[in-house]
Amino acid sequence: MTATQGPDGTVVVRVSGEHRSAASLRVPPEVESAVQAAQGRVVLDASALDGWDTSLLVLVQRVVTVAKDRKLEIDTSSLPDGLRRLLALSQSVPAQHPPAEPEPLPFVARIGVATLGVRDTIVRVVSFIGEVAYSAKRLATGKARLRRIDVMTEIEGAGVKSLGIVGVVSFLLGMILAFVGGVTLKPFGATIFVANVVTVAMLRELGAVMTGIVMAGRTGSAYAAQLGTMKVTQEIDALTTMAIPTSDFLVLPRVIALSLMMPLLTIYSDFIACTGGGLVAVLSGTSPVEYMKQMQIAATLTTFWIGIVKSVVFGVIVAVCGCIQGLRADGGAASVGNAATSAVVNSIIWIIAVDGLFAVVLDVMHI
Repeated sequence: MTATQGPDGTVVVRVSGEHRSAASLRVPPEVESAVQAAQGRVVLDASALDGWDTSLLVLVQRVVTVAKDRKLEIDTSSLPDGLRRLLALSQSVPAQHPPAEPEPLPFVARIGVATLGVRDTIVRVVSFIGEVAYSAKRLATGKARLRRIDVMTEIEGAGVKSLGIVGVVSFLLGMILAFVGGVTLKPFGATIFVANVVTVAMLRELGAVMTGIVMAGRTGSAYAAQLGTMKVTQEIDALTTMAIPTSDFLVLPRVIALSLMMPLLTIYSDFIACTGGGLVAVLSGTSPVEYMKQMQIAATLTTFWIGIVKSVVFGVIVAVCGCIQGLRADGGAASVGNAATSAVVNSIIWIIAVDGLFAVVLDVMHI
């Protein structure tokens, strides 16, 4: 591609030889400079062109763009017919410009938008809980559309398949409690009370809390991912079209399964943690018989039932958070991952908050 300028200021851009995809897609600097310095019109001469493809269209388009920016007349009559048609087609659609950045809202408006968002979230959560409660009522009256096989499948996933991770975490937690308790009580010659520390801490607080957190990361995220995938692939819409309530068919089995399995997993966690704590205590010089006796003294029925009640509540929290985040997923694979993450985070926050509420209420009741 070359350019020559006539005495009247007309610039003739000549294209010759072969112009294929392997050729450079950059307009020669001297050609661009000649077009920018043109005073009359720009003529595109392709009389000596032997062959071309769409790479030539890119070069010609760039020359035409420079000429149009200077408001010059352009003569493309000598270009091949196919090239002229492609050039006209490329110019028929206006250039797309990125949308302008919206102006930031005033501070008061941002507070209002955030408040409305919180209100919508609260309404959505309360509505969802109401739907689940209504499904539970329908289940009690035998009207819920619930398959027993779904409940059994969810019980297996939330129960038997969770024993490994719950057992490992609880065993290590019991050992840590025993070690810290032993270090703290040793200067006072009261290492025998390590059994009391491990037993009360696990039965009353940590057994239910740690099991709930583990289940939030394992089962709650799975619920969110499963329902989120069903929402993205429009399986939820198909159930709605067939007049099958999602709260009956999808949510209720998961809530029932986790509510039933959490107390059993908490008892299992307490036992494993006390075993781990006993191992540390025995290695530190405490007699196994003495450790067992102190456990029996510390493990009152009230302490045990407090942990069990907490575990049921935490199971409902994990199931509800996982299901509601999964059903809110929309927009593709990224939304499924975000739903799983939100389910875990919300579950942990609510578990800690509700556990604190339990602590306040039990303190007021002197229990």
